[in-house]
Amino acid sequence: LLRDHQELNRELRTVQSLLHKETEPSDVQHAAAAAAELKALRARLARHFTEEEQGGCIEEAVCRQPQLAGRARELEKQHPELLAELDRIIGLVDRPQPVPPAALARFDAFLRTLLTHEAEENRIVSQGFNLCEASEEGEIVFDEGDSARLAS
Repeated sequence: LLRDHQELNRELRTVQSLLHKETEPSDVQHAAAAAAELKALRARLARHFTEEEQGGCIEEAVCRQPQLAGRARELEKQHPELLAELDRIIGLVDRPQPVPPAALARFDAFLRTLLTHEAEENRIVSQGFNLCEASEEGEIVFDEGDSARLAS
């Protein structure tokens, strides 16, 4: 899950950079490229959510620590909301006009919401598998990107 979140985060940052790229005011090709990237991101995110909902790390974490079930359900409920917001952003960008400033602001807000969502999923997994506890193998350390590594 952490590796998948890292890959998704790289894609999100790429799209964000593309959206914020300075272009000529009449550059509609930029908007078309941004719309294509947003649509690809949307497909990737939908697959990611489907995989999470069909079981895996979060489900296993909840089996190990049933008190996490409520938080996991709340996060799962956010999936359609996140996809709907991304659809609205695509609707703003996928037009024969330059990328509107409103789309930039909405994507940045979406990005913050999604990163918070992923960080909470990572916390559920780490708590479910007791990864925040010291172990014989070492201690799990989370860096800025919520990627985990064993401390030596």
